[in-house]
Amino acid sequence: MLLSRKPLLLLAFVEGAGVMSIELLAARMLAPYFGAGLHTWGMVIGVTLISLAIGYYLGGRLSEKYNSDDFIYWTFILASIFIVTLPSSSKKLTAFFFDIDQGLALALTAPILLVPALSLLGMIPILIIQRLTSATDKSGDTAGQVYTLSTIGGIAATYLVGFYIIPNWGLTVPAIVAGLICGTISMVLLLIKGKLIATSYIVVIVFSLLSVRTEKVRSALQVLYQSEGLMGQLMVVDMKYNQSYDRAFFVNRIGQTYIAMHTG
Repeated sequence: MLLSRKPLLLLAFVEGAGVMSIELLAARMLAPYFGAGLHTWGMVIGVTLISLAIGYYLGGRLSEKYNSDDFIYWTFILASIFIVTLPSSSKKLTAFFFDIDQGLALALTAPILLVPALSLLGMIPILIIQRLTSATDKSGDTAGQVYTLSTIGGIAATYLVGFYIIPNWGLTVPAIVAGLICGTISMVLLLIKGKLIATSYIVVIVFSLLSVRTEKVRSALQVLYQSEGLMGQLMVVDMKYNQSYDRAFFVNRIGQTYIAMHTG
């Protein structure tokens, strides 16, 4: 029993870290379009809680019907796919809802972006508890261990992502890496059990990585520099106007400094 507990307890830790990583990354992804104020953070936190509630409910309903390690691993893999595609999904959603009221756009974008991944992650602790308690009568002790590890993972991710990873690595790379960690661990655990179909996850990841490529489109704007970090999204662009270019500096898509290149 001890050996079978270790992979599931590891997933409990990773699940907690994944939830907080998604919450922090998503809030920063939405900031360039909706601001980094209280309304954006409130929406992200609210959607996170709703998503986890959905996950807890679904996890409880499915835990007895699908009481197996494999189901937990595949749930984690599916969640990882949604995590990997967060950067591209956030850009497409904000562009799609660009022309409607900002508050309504935020209320639509945040749930569509976050609910799939976070609901699946919310299922994980319940599925793990059911799996571990099926062979023991210490359900309270087991639930305490699972949620303790999940919370510790969330605390670690909060400080690591918030104070180091985002300032140094931006948003896109951390989101992809977070998804890859969740999916790769589950894929390896499935392969150890001889489930070779788990290798199909590699194909999914390749296509997911391709989906976050920067698409080059013809535009009057030429992006000279772009970064995502603690200060938000920073951009330096040249804007063509009347056969000449003006250079502009943007913070979270809000213009800060303009220079007429033909006059200096």
